[in-house]
Amino acid sequence: MTLDPRQELFCRLVANGATPATAARMIGYADPTAGEALLAEPGMGERVATLSAAREAGHAAMFERLEAWLSHLVEHSIANGQTGHALRAIDRLMQLHGMNGKGNGRLPAIEQAKPTPVPILDDLDLATLLPSVVDPEPQLNRRERRALKSMARRK
Repeated sequence: MTLDPRQELFCRLVANGATPATAARMIGYADPTAGEALLAEPGMGERVATLSAAREAGHAAMFERLEAWLSHLVEHSIANGQTGHALRAIDRLMQLHGMNGKGNGRLPAIEQAKPTPVPILDDLDLATLLPSVVDPEPQLNRRERRALKSMARRK
């Protein structure tokens, strides 16, 4: 069945994540139930499913390309001694996999991480083998440094 351009646009909007009611409003329908009625028409549901599957396949391919590119960037940065670039690429890989909630999220310190039991190492005292991670002193921004200097001059 051939869809007219308006129906095709409706299907594309729904496949891209719009609710049927919102998509119907966007293409000019005033009735709030028009979206469900459009989806019930013959061929509309199948077209939405086809477009959604194509979109998902495109996202999966892009995910794989991004993952490969970022992994290569990490290896290249480490090989060239560019740890800052490597850490940024690792952070982006973690975002890609949903491992950290925010873009600037930091990894938890080793002390905060829960150790996983390793049968071979159960008899060893890991606290003496691993150095503890201590948070560095907080860095002051320019305004805070100026305020401290001015307070030191006043005294």
